[in-house]
Amino acid sequence: MPSLTYKSNLGVQVSTATVVIPQTVVSPGTTYFTVAGGYVLITGLIGAFTVSVGGAVSPNIFFTPTAGGTANINAGAAITAFVAGDCLTIDGLLTDAWVPASAGHGSTCVMFSKAGLGIICGPGTLGWITGASVTGNWNWTLWYIPLTSGATVLNNV
Repeated sequence: MPSLTYKSNLGVQVSTATVVIPQTVVSPGTTYFTVAGGYVLITGLIGAFTVSVGGAVSPNIFFTPTAGGTANINAGAAITAFVAGDCLTIDGLLTDAWVPASAGHGSTCVMFSKAGLGIICGPGTLGWITGASVTGNWNWTLWYIPLTSGATVLNNV
């Protein structure tokens, strides 16, 4: 019987190590991923909590391009009640907050429900801005499709 190999339609997967939720109050934030070599289509992004959040914090993701203007990838929103086992993502609309909007959904969330095919980013960094020092650990996984030859996403954690 042949072995089955699963290949995601989301593209190339890049994951961070599990880290403590950072305390970063200004752009570019704590950089988790770098887009290099051209344009990519980010098709998925999910954070998983491994240790519960231990205080009030409202993070968001900030894109700092190598050239051009900066942009939030999502709006900041409270993640105070999220616990180990919960996941977190964005819906892809740059003005919207986290999905799910509240904790207690475990490992269930709807990723990029408003982004169509995803979010296009050129060379630059994706940084997390939290604005508070709290306990809690998370890790992040990003999927992308290169749109230009040589484009890639690098893990900074």
